[in-house]
Amino acid sequence: MENFQEKFKLDRLNSKVNTFSLSKLKYHEHIQKVKQLKIMDQKESNDLRFLKRYDVIEVNSISKLIHLVTEQENLKYYVFDEELYEVLFEAHTLTGHGGRDRMIKQ
Repeated sequence: MENFQEKFKLDRLNSKVNTFSLSKLKYHEHIQKVKQLKIMDQKESNDLRFLKRYDVIEVNSISKLIHLVTEQENLKYYVFDEELYEVLFEAHTLTGHGGRDRMIKQ
């Protein structure tokens, strides 16, 4: 796992500008921001754009950041960088050690 984390960090440093990653801190900041914005009466245009992208659900009393879902979409979770290895490993194992395409379908 440490080897994965090291390669991942190096890859993030060399990646293009259009990539997206969340540190654990930023992930939790996004969750708090969504919760705060949902209870506010007046929102600015930046806040509305933020709420069109993110939502929060509670799973076993743990807040999870998700992509805003419409009725016909599957639920898509955001994960922070430090959690990524575990999620990929679990998906890989559940697909019978399948490749990228089988993992995405799972």
